[in-house]
Amino acid sequence: RPDSSNILLAGSGAGRISKSTNGGATWHQVKSAGSSEIPKIVIDPSNPQVAYGSAFGGSPSSVLGVWKSTDAGENWSLTSLQGINIWSLDLDQSNPNILYAGTFEEYFAGIYKSTDAGTTWQFLDKGFLPFNSMWNLKINPVDGSTVFVGVTNNSFGFNGVFQLVDANAGVEGYVRDSVTSFIISTGTITNQPPGSSLSLSTSYGAYSFYRFTADTVSSHTFSVYLSGNLFKKQTIMLINDSILTQ
Repeated sequence: RPDSSNILLAGSGAGRISKSTNGGATWHQVKSAGSSEIPKIVIDPSNPQVAYGSAFGGSPSSVLGVWKSTDAGENWSLTSLQGINIWSLDLDQSNPNILYAGTFEEYFAGIYKSTDAGTTWQFLDKGFLPFNSMWNLKINPVDGSTVFVGVTNNSFGFNGVFQLVDANAGVEGYVRDSVTSFIISTGTITNQPPGSSLSLSTSYGAYSFYRFTADTVSSHTFSVYLSGNLFKKQTIMLINDSILTQ
């Protein structure tokens, strides 16, 4: 704990949380079983009585989400973020009322943000794909507006590190067959500029592109390739302060 190296909180299996007050020599259980795992615990540096823990896996789903303690970890209750697999978790060191929590193995993948110590949450999903898993969140300790998250496709598939940024325009949707309207989940979609590409099998046919605030390019050409052959090509004009749905 920030105020005492002797006080420790740890996920101890099957959704339990245990606490030690003597540097780990002995432990007592402070949260009963529920979820499969408690992957992350964070403590408010300005008020160590307050702590949060993420919960992943298990049944019923009502045990999932973000848990909170206000009495130094002796008792825990779910915040309003519940029923969702949450793995990564971090809080702003300069403003501990601000928290970020990342989903894991969820179709609607993204980051949840709270600005009121977990009372309410805002879902930030732009730029992520279905079943992206947020393994690790990190907020810059001296600049809370800088947030990074390590992401995989599903549980262990390769992806990368994302940064939270502002965007002023974008386009999103699914690649569909023009005759049947079925979603096409094979092949590749490319975007010029900047020359990026996306596997439709990885994204389950979904695609998205968002323009950063400093970017002034409005015209983007999207090309869909199936078995290496051009299937469709379309130029889209982005509109400021709008998200186009295709």
